[in-house]
Amino acid sequence: KRFPNKEVSLLPSARLGFYLSLKNYFKENDEIIFSAMSFPLYVKIANQLNLKVKLVDVNEKDLNISIKKLKECISPETKGIVVTHLFGYPCEIAEIKQLAEENKIVLIEDCAQSFGSYRGNLETGNFGSVGIFSCSLVKIPTTLGGGILISSDKKFKIFIDKWIDEN
Repeated sequence: KRFPNKEVSLLPSARLGFYLSLKNYFKENDEIIFSAMSFPLYVKIANQLNLKVKLVDVNEKDLNISIKKLKECISPETKGIVVTHLFGYPCEIAEIKQLAEENKIVLIEDCAQSFGSYRGNLETGNFGSVGIFSCSLVKIPTTLGGGILISSDKKFKIFIDKWIDEN
């Protein structure tokens, strides 16, 4: 009920969900924009997959990605935006979603710190092509490990299920 019209995958880690998202949606040398306050390992994963990483500055008040700086950073080469909702406070996700749609850019939400957080009447994770939640010891929900990946992309769900079966 929380994630209507979404495919849900339970994974051993949110990191795996992020890796599979990048493998599914991007190819080598694609440009991906991250918030400067992103999870460092996610940036490392993008670099290991030979994606071109651009970092965008954050707002002073909430440390989430600055929509103004994001608009300035988008180029014709931009293929993806990864937003991180920090400290339970969602970024300006509705505006970012609109920007991504206008520019035909894949939007990935890192929701590791925002389970149960809303913008308007939608919970974080419902805005992007992918929403990724962490279930580690210090996260909510806590399962001592694991991750939850949600997407409205049925082909992506098939890709994930196939990857899990093969590995």
